[in-house]
Amino acid sequence: DVETYCRAVFLAKGVVKNPKLIIGDKFVRVLDEMASGDVIEIDFVKNPPTVKKNGVNIIGKCDRKSDFDNMILKKGDTEIQFDADDGTNLLAVSIYYNKLYMVI
Repeated sequence: DVETYCRAVFLAKGVVKNPKLIIGDKFVRVLDEMASGDVIEIDFVKNPPTVKKNGVNIIGKCDRKSDFDNMILKKGDTEIQFDADDGTNLLAVSIYYNKLYMVI
């Protein structure tokens, strides 16, 4: 196994303020309010990474302390968390990734 990147999809089931994806001590936080049915997709697989809300680019709404470069799924176990300033319990989050292998 080798390190890889993921794509996170946030679906709001009510009003959610400033959703955040956390891997280890690194995070990406979107400074925006989501209404019920809104979808935010953070794609670390793309180069450069993208952040879209309902298909529209909103990367400019990310917290300046967000760390896109180090959102890596390391070999072995990686804990991924999500949070929000308000409405965390109204978020459904799906994580997508491809397991990668090193050929020797």
